Formats: sequence, structure tokens, C-alpha cells
Amino acid sequence: MLIDKTDLASIILPTKTPNLFIAPADVHLTGAQIELVSAFNREARLKTSIKTVSESYDYILIDCPPSLGLLTINALTASESILIPLQCEYYAMEGLSQLLHTITLVQENLNPSLQVEGVVLTMADYRTKLTSEVITEAREFFKGKVYDAIIPRSIKLSEAPGYGAPITHYASTSHGAESYRQLAQELINCNSLETKELHNDNNQEVATVTTIAESDKALPNIDTLAGSSLDATEESGGHDGKA
Repeated sequence: MLIDKTDLASIILPTKTPNLFIAPADVHLTGAQIELVSAFNREARLKTSIKTVSESYDYILIDCPPSLGLLTINALTASESILIPLQCEYYAMEGLSQLLHTITLVQENLNPSLQVEGVVLTMADYRTKLTSEVITEAREFFKGKVYDAIIPRSIKLSEAPGYGAPITHYASTSHGAESYRQLAQELINCNSLETKELHNDNNQEVATVTTIAESDKALPNIDTLAGSSLDATEESGGHDGKA
């Protein structure tokens, strides 16, 4: 899609979760980073593709690789806002400054309207003092941008991708699933979408979502918009009740 300009709509697939669609990638995405170096308009390739489908969805979530290369720059350029997953670990805080610097550069040169949607604290282990320290520092630095929902370290969350299932299907009543539902509700509330409160019912319609995945094995870990365990996530909003 980024190199040969394949139509994005032609690769979007349905999932077992109602109103959730995915545009998967494969191992060739790794090579796209190299090929994009000499490409014309290289930073806006993804933005151009997303424009062709953005009117069909409420939310478009872009799963980014854990790096700040051209693939991530494309996602930042295409997005209205960025959702930052922050692991409750020391090195995650250290790398945050580099990410924020990159966001500033994108705002100044490629996407002036890009905003930080929010910060999601993940992999929280309350048995360690470090987790509490990272939570406190993040809330002090980002103020109201940090969501109340905190995603814990969880065996069930780790197991779910191996079974190719969202956490709300694999372990619907687990603490991890409930945390992602809380996060989804906060995200929806912040964006003022009219919707009913999320419940444990996996078949409840909430919103229509498309996830552009970094890997063809990636699946969101929650009912519809109830979250996704992403290394870095950008959000590009649609306009007619889907995404």
C-alpha cells in the first residue's frame, strides 16, 4: 500500500468482533521502510491512503512499530491525534522525551493539527515501587492527559495473541479485559461520541473501528474499541460513526 499504492479498502478485512475491521500487514512491511527513503512524498503515503476510507469509520487506530522511522512518521502525519502507551518501567520514561521531540517536529513540518490524545499506562506491576513512581511522574508531567485506566501485567493478556483472540473473547472477565474496557470508555467519552456504556457482553455494538496493524497476526485485545495492546498508536478520526 505504501509502495505500490494498493487501494486500502481492498485489504480491509472483517474480524469476529462486530464493527471491528483490520487492514493487516506482513513481513514485507519491514522492507517498505528502506524503499520509502527515496520515494516521492514519502512521509504522507499513509495519509493519502487513509483519506479514501476515513469517512466510513468512527475511529482508525494505527499500530506503529516501536521505533521512530519512516513508518511511524507516516502514521503521525496521517493522524489527528496520538495515543501513547507508556510502560511503567524506567527506560520507557527515558525514551519518552525522544518521542515528544519527534511529535514536535511533525507538528512543525508535516502535520500542524497533530495532538496528544492521551497517555495509557501499561504493564503495571503494583508489586514494584517503580510502577508507582512512573505513574506519579507521568501524571505530574502530562497532567490531565493520562487516562485513569491502567493496564496491568497479566498472563491472560500475554496469552491472548497466541490464540488469535481479543482479550475480551479469550478471558472476558479478566482484570486486563476490564482495564481495556475502562480505557475504551474514557476514550469515547473524551471524544464526545454518543454511545452506551461498555459492558461485558461481547456482542454489544459500540462503534465501528478499523485497525491498521503492523503485523498480519495482530488483533485488538478488546471488544470493538475497548482497547488494543499497541506499542504505539495513532488515531485518525472519521466522520460518520465508524473508524
